[in-house]
Amino acid sequence: MKAEARLTHLAKRLSDNKISNVRQSSVREIHPPYGEKGNFRKLTVTLPPELFAQVVEESTRRKVVGEGAAEISAVIREALALFFDKQKAEAEG
Repeated sequence: MKAEARLTHLAKRLSDNKISNVRQSSVREIHPPYGEKGNFRKLTVTLPPELFAQVVEESTRRKVVGEGAAEISAVIREALALFFDKQKAEAEG
């Protein structure tokens, strides 16, 4: 399958899976209890040192003040959710 055809196929599969529902996730769905992330997908990301430091600082801040969702992955999930919520709001209005 050619690259363009493959991308078109993948785009259709994503829309068929109603990815838009992911954008409507609540914070609870973003941070399910330990052991309940069966539908989640793992992702490897390379970050510049400055951005990585900001993520670690936020994670550490949450741990120090006793907030929930203090894991690095939780901080990144929240940042992505906020980013896509902002994009959706800008597109709508």
